[in-house]
Amino acid sequence: MLSRRLADQLAVLDNIAQDIRDAVSEAVPQVEVTDDAPITKEGLSSIYYDRFGKNIQDYQIQVWMNALESEGVQTLGQAKALIPNPEIIEKMNVIYQSVCGEGVKMPEDTMLFFATQIMGGATNAYQSFRSSVEGEYQYIKAIVRQEVLSELPDTIDELMNSLREGELGIPDIWNALEEIGGLSECDRCGTLYFDSDSVYEALTDHYGVENTDLMDLLYQAEADGGFEVESANSSGYCSYCGYMMSKDD
Repeated sequence: MLSRRLADQLAVLDNIAQDIRDAVSEAVPQVEVTDDAPITKEGLSSIYYDRFGKNIQDYQIQVWMNALESEGVQTLGQAKALIPNPEIIEKMNVIYQSVCGEGVKMPEDTMLFFATQIMGGATNAYQSFRSSVEGEYQYIKAIVRQEVLSELPDTIDELMNSLREGELGIPDIWNALEEIGGLSECDRCGTLYFDSDSVYEALTDHYGVENTDLMDLLYQAEADGGFEVESANSSGYCSYCGYMMSKDD
């Protein structure tokens, strides 16, 4: 369940990061390139433009230069030979999206750094790339999980008081309930729905303590409605699907 929210967060973070990068970094100007010329930002900018048909930012070139230095590259001709072909980039994208989720864009600087190692024949280059992506993904995942769980009060007593006094409603903690496994998925349409028993079990596991008063509050919240609940007619289905299926009968 977290994966959907995480993929959205990764996309948002990528867009924000790109906006910041665009604001603080300008494209590096290009120059005429000779293969025996030493590595310069302007030379790499020209090579990049010739290969990809777009300008490269200063921060991206710096990452690229670090990768080239680690491979012992000294000339622009050597750097040009390490420009990844479309097949390499596609393979990297497959690895990246297998970790982060389909449709998540691989950052340009990440591609340049690891593609240089891959094209340079570094030992276990693809595995190194995957390990780096997985590490970044786990770090972001931990941040997203912490953000989601922050919807819940620190203790079960605080949660109950907030529910009693109307300071919190079930929609306010919906994402947190999804994260701790309290929400169920309709067997017919996949919609997440609220079931008091499942939510109670998840919350008591989360807080590590049981309190029957919480169960009463959850039953009351379900009765009050305002969010998707399990069908009263068909267990395992959201209220809408349960209603539609009862009409078919």
